[in-house]
Amino acid sequence: MKWNDENIKQLVSLVEKGYRPGDIAEIMGTTYKSINCKMGRLNLKVIYKENQVCKNCKKEFEKYFSKPNTFCSSSCAIQYNNRNRKLTEETKKKISETLKNKPRKEKIKTKKICKICSINEVTEKLKIICNDCKLTYYEYYRPSCFFKFDIQDFKDEFDLSLVEQYGWYSPTNKRNNLKGVSKDHMYSVMDGFRNKINPKIISHPANCNLLLFSDNSIKKDNSSITMEELLKRIENWDKKYKKF
Repeated sequence: MKWNDENIKQLVSLVEKGYRPGDIAEIMGTTYKSINCKMGRLNLKVIYKENQVCKNCKKEFEKYFSKPNTFCSSSCAIQYNNRNRKLTEETKKKISETLKNKPRKEKIKTKKICKICSINEVTEKLKIICNDCKLTYYEYYRPSCFFKFDIQDFKDEFDLSLVEQYGWYSPTNKRNNLKGVSKDHMYSVMDGFRNKINPKIISHPANCNLLLFSDNSIKKDNSSITMEELLKRIENWDKKYKKF
């Protein structure tokens, strides 16, 4: 997940409301590890529990801050809600027999399909990609697609006024410039992985565009050009700059 000002504010808000990292990850559509690491960097801590007096038995109990519990147990909730309800012995017997003979519904687990390959099933909780794609994409393919050229060698191709105005993007654990400029893959790394495109094509400088990090985060994994357009850009680039 690429962090920007907007989702950092959302994270802080959810932490202040008492949501746990696992719940926050589900709400924000990312992994527990990503949320946990970001909370550590921002020194955010969740207030998990608070003391609450049971509405029925008046005993004090601990409840999660994010859940509006007013009873210490389900039995107390039932007793409180049925306090003015009068039932005959016959009615009580019928209710008891109905509950005993009521068939239990089997829990149907919904299958989560990998976000990247759209084939493999994801079995781990709070994960959105399968282990095969995780290994191949994050450890091999994505690093191979990083831009390796010096942008100063191609000043005529890029609008460096953005960099002069906002500086280069840097995360909070380094120089903390979340409003800076980042190098964007016009044909995205994710689309390259899905379509089995050679990383040399994805990392070519003709595929690079300078964007504010906030705009790059909104773009996410979407491509702004087609593969045909990229190949044409590479062809023109290689004619102009022989070394590429």
